[in-house]
Amino acid sequence: MQGQADTIPPALTCKDKVTRFIWINTLSCSVDVLASECVSSVSDDGGPVRLGIQKPCTGLGFPQDTVVPYDVMEAGSSTAEIWARDTAGNLSMCLITIEIGDMSICDPSSAVRLMDHNWDIIEQGEVKVKGHKCSGDSIDYTIPYTHGPGSSHWSGPDGNWSAWGGFVPGPGYDYEITPFHGHNPLNGVTTYDLALISKHILGLESLDDPLKIIAADVNQDGKVTTFDVVVLRKLILGITSELPNGKSWRFIPANHVFLNPLDPFSSPVPEKIIISHSFPVSCGTYEFKGIKIGDVNFSAIP
Repeated sequence: MQGQADTIPPALTCKDKVTRFIWINTLSCSVDVLASECVSSVSDDGGPVRLGIQKPCTGLGFPQDTVVPYDVMEAGSSTAEIWARDTAGNLSMCLITIEIGDMSICDPSSAVRLMDHNWDIIEQGEVKVKGHKCSGDSIDYTIPYTHGPGSSHWSGPDGNWSAWGGFVPGPGYDYEITPFHGHNPLNGVTTYDLALISKHILGLESLDDPLKIIAADVNQDGKVTTFDVVVLRKLILGITSELPNGKSWRFIPANHVFLNPLDPFSSPVPEKIIISHSFPVSCGTYEFKGIKIGDVNFSAIP
């Protein structure tokens, strides 16, 4: 006679809450939470039960992890999924509140750093941060960005001071970080730039840097044409008071590599940094290089 298949999932009950602390002497600035410490009771008629734990929006189905780390960016209350699987593959899941207390000296903020072609700090602007979770939660805010007396600063390994816009990346979010600068559109823009752009268009003297070519795309349509010269001339003559889209600068991730430096528009030019929730979010500095629109001889004051 053939035995009856086991189709009954494990009986699983989660605790109401687990509280853990990140202490001042914790070098990793994080604390581990074990699946086993989150369970009030678990049983199954078919034999041993395997436990797993995962944060919401970080996976589907039974997790392979039996322990997950929580860092200072997750201080406060959040939830975790606790799973149980029996030898027949039947699954149960319950939710638990995880309370993380931060008693450390760790800084949970990340920073955005804006620099020009020469890695000098750009004085002002703003940084837009957008994010969403698989659960439907979303964020959308703007960080003012200034460099000078009274502003926040961060000192890098090279000893240079830089302005930074701070934010706290949350677990489970997909983030987009997009700088914007619309101030002083005439900064670095002269009739000499008009002449250099015209020579590039005519093939008499090509611009020798992909950042200069992007700067020559004054109307930001992905190519350099005589229309860019017209738009820039109107700005210089005072016929218009701002550049298209309200931008004075464009920003690309500092680590971006152009597939064809002689034609930077042959592939999409990124103007944001995307942080996927599928990767561990860590505090750090996200760097952008700024391109002053219309300034093809790099004379703008950052």
